[in-house]
Parts: sequence; structure tokens; C-alpha cells
Amino acid sequence: MPYIAIQCNTCNKRVTVNSEVTLGDLRIIELSCGHEQYEKTIEVNKSVINEYKSVNGKTPRQYQKDGIKFSEKSGLRCLIADEMRLGKTPQALIAVKLNKEMTYPCAIVCKSSLKEQWARECYEWTGSDLVAVIQSAADAIPAGCEFYIFSFDIFRRFKKGKTKDVIADSLIDGQLYESDVKDAKDDEIVNIFKKLKIKCIIIDECQQIKSRTSQRTIEIRNLIQDIKIKHIIALSGTPIKNSAAEYFTVLNLIRPEYFPVYKSYLRRWVDSYMQGNTVKWGGLCDPEGFKQFTKDFVIRRERNEVMPDLPKVDRNFKFSYLGDEVKDAYAATLKEFQEYAEGSDNKGTEKMVHLLAYMNKMRHLTGIAKVESALDFATEYLTSCNRKLVFFVHHKDVGLMLCNKLDELCKMGGLAAPIMLSADIAPQNRQPIIDKFLQSDCRFAIASTLAYGEGVTMKECADCVIVERQWNPANEEQAESRFIHMEQKESKINATYLVAVSTIDEFFSELVERKRAIFSNTMSGKEIEWDESSIMKELTDILANSGKTRWRI
Repeated sequence: MPYIAIQCNTCNKRVTVNSEVTLGDLRIIELSCGHEQYEKTIEVNKSVINEYKSVNGKTPRQYQKDGIKFSEKSGLRCLIADEMRLGKTPQALIAVKLNKEMTYPCAIVCKSSLKEQWARECYEWTGSDLVAVIQSAADAIPAGCEFYIFSFDIFRRFKKGKTKDVIADSLIDGQLYESDVKDAKDDEIVNIFKKLKIKCIIIDECQQIKSRTSQRTIEIRNLIQDIKIKHIIALSGTPIKNSAAEYFTVLNLIRPEYFPVYKSYLRRWVDSYMQGNTVKWGGLCDPEGFKQFTKDFVIRRERNEVMPDLPKVDRNFKFSYLGDEVKDAYAATLKEFQEYAEGSDNKGTEKMVHLLAYMNKMRHLTGIAKVESALDFATEYLTSCNRKLVFFVHHKDVGLMLCNKLDELCKMGGLAAPIMLSADIAPQNRQPIIDKFLQSDCRFAIASTLAYGEGVTMKECADCVIVERQWNPANEEQAESRFIHMEQKESKINATYLVAVSTIDEFFSELVERKRAIFSNTMSGKEIEWDESSIMKELTDILANSGKTRWRI
């Protein structure tokens, strides 16, 4: 099934929309076949939205209330593309809760690492404790829940044969009756959704299904088509204008009548350019026209528009030299890198893989060297303030080395031991451990940048240290954003980057900051779409030609 299509209720032809108009509570749609369809619009109850409170007494901000009203006005079939950390989750959940007669039970599809976070948000914003988190295809899925949370990748793990007895009717006696499965179809997950009577689906980080041909995309598209799910709320913090071709999938899911065919979408809306003999797709060729065309079902707000009071990130750099324990190993690795870069007959991907292995080794060595610099920073930090500090690392052994050093420092000062937030901790257990850290007298935490760069919130903390760099700066920005939230009391987030001079660390840092400065000057502070492969290629050239001396812009 290549795309979702709509059919005319009168002639059963596949159709598109010529025009539509809303009169009162009725939406009148003129189809390409010449017939008309009529849909009842959802009543927007402004007074209920304005008075809405979460379980712990929080109220949505005004722009979030506007987003909830927008969702309802769209018929609960829309894309909320607000910038990161503006609270897309509560907007979607409140819209679903206020219209539970037509949305419950609701399925939520998200990254695996965010399932437990979504379960917490479901309770906080809807008060529902009837939430099932589906961990694997073998789980018994209870009937009677209001929310079912799946990961993107779990769908392909369900069998294509007869359905297993995985739906337990908790409303009766926990047993699955033979009559419940006699109509089972070949697609197990489709059958499960039918038995659960799913009415609505929330797709978080919908850019995860940007590939039209990936298995996860096909599974979700087939599911929505087969179940005929009417209400779909897609969420994404990535603006369409930066990767327009990739958004066809979600646009086709939420509004197939407007986006029925991929090639037609590209021709009408997406800018293109030639790279060699290949056509590449860029941003929107007519952003204002697209905004007008999608104004009824796509909404995007940026932080500087709706929450100018949110703290900004203040990045600082602390420089240090390689210690004696790693400088010889680093010099030997750099020499091997340069000899291979210059003398190898390998080309293309094979050569880049080998070069990347050398670069990863150099990054690891600088990480080890910077443990002492991180300890010096922590020592100075203890004497300068009484706040909490999070160190972000990439390698597990670097994190353990730093944790042991900080533990010794804390013991000397009679302080609580630091907390290690490793990637080994299950996603559902990460936020509770962070909350314990924030509520205790512990001053330091060491966290994996990739594992804790999403799905968690660092409340009552505004300081962090990036000990090891990520090849993709977006991952570092994600880590910084953990401290940016509506309850943040500090006026700025202090992010300190440790840099080992005259190493890959410094070359990478200056390369990224140069690109960040150029982008800021030319794009008026808009989000940067980091091209990791381009950065790595440029860094490779720098190391091959200038890797033994300090590089300056």
C-alpha cells in the first residue's frame, strides 16, 4: 500500500479534495469526482480548556490552549510542529481527554526510550491510570485501558499469521474467548487494534516515519488504513521547511485528501537541486503558500514567539592540555590516521569507515584526558555556588573514571556521593533517579549524553558540563535542552564544554562554532539542521592536513 487514499462515499472512487467550507458545525467537502461529503466538526469548548488543570494543579499556557483549540478545530487530525520544549505532549493529551467519547481508547506511538515518559505524562495531564505500556510483541495487552503506548519498532515484531491470545479482557475475567478471535486477520497488530477498538492515534516524533518505504512506516500506514482510524495527532519539533520531502508521509497520513501522491507533492511544494546527476530535495519552494494551504491542520510556534522568557543556553569553553598518560597514545593514533589518509588505496565509504575508527579512538583518548579537567571544574564549582551540576559523557569508562574522582572529592568535603546516570538504566527508571538526584543534597551527576539527551527533565538544575563531544552537535543541543523548561527558575542555562587543545577536540569545537556563527548570522537564529556527514568530512580533511598544530579560523 503506497499511500493512504480516501474514497467517495457515493461512487467509491479514489478522490482528492477540490474545496471545503465550514458552515456552523458542518464541514462541506467538494471532491474531485464531483460529489460532496459532509462531516460534523468538533465543538471547541473554550471555557473547559481555559479552566483545565493537570493532576498536580498545572494549567496549560495560553499558546498551548490555542494549540488544543486548533487540534479540535482540525477534527483531531493535525500536525503540531511546535519547537522543542514547548509542550506538544500536553496539547495532544488534553485534546484527546476533552473528546474522550470519540478518542478513547487512544494509541500512542513513540521512541522506545520515551514510552515510560509518555505514561507519566498521560497520568499527569489526563488523570488516567488506565495506561498500558507495551514492551514487546509477547506482552499480554489488557482490554479496557484508555491509553496504549507502543514503540515505532514494535509493530514489525508482531506476526503476520493468526493472532496470538494476547488481548486479555480485564473487564470480565482475564480470559480470551474463542469468539473474540474467530474474525482474526493475517496482520496480528491490525487485529489487536480492532479488538481494542482504538479510535485515535498520537504519533510522537513523527519524523521517525519520514522514509516512505521503511518497514515501520509501512506498518503504521497499513494500520491506520485498515482500522480506518479517524483521529490522528502527529507531533514533531522539526520544521517542515528544513526537510520538506521527508514530511510527505505524515501529511499523507493526516490529510490524504490534500496530499494523495508523493510525486505531485514534490512538484508542487518542494525545492530541488542537482548534485551530480542526481536530483536532491530541499526545503519548501513556497513557504508562505504552503503555510496558507495547511493552516487548518499544521501549526508551528517557536520559543522566541510564545515564551521569550524561557532561559537561553550560554555556552562556554574551558581549555586544557593532554596529560602525560594519553599524549603518546594520541600522537601515535594521529600519525596512523594521517598515514592512512594519505597512503591508503581504499576509497569512498570503506576509507571513511577506517578514518572514523581512528577519529573515535582519538576522541576517546581526549575524553580520558579531560577527566582531570572535569574534576578541577567540579572543585571550583563547589566553592563558587551551592547549585547542582550534571556532567555529560560519551564513553562508559570515562564516566566511571569521573564518578570515582568526584566520589573522592565529595568524601573529602563530607558531601553526598555523585549519582551515575548510565545508559544501562532502563528508560522507565531514568526520570525517577534524576528526580531523586534533584531532591537530595547530592551535588553532582554523571550522565550518558545520548541516553539522557531526550525523554527526561532536569528540574531545579541549570548547569551542565559537556565532557566529551558528539559527532552530531544536535545530540549536545538535546542534552542542553533537558534544562530548558517552563519551571526553570534560572535566567540562563550554563553549558561548559571541555576542550583538549591541539587535538581532534579543539578542531571539532572550532569547526562547529564557526558553522554555528555563520548560521546565526545568515538565518536570524533559526534552528540549525546539522549535517553530520559533512562535518565529519571536513574534520577529516583538517586532521589529515593540520592535525599536529592548533587550528584557527
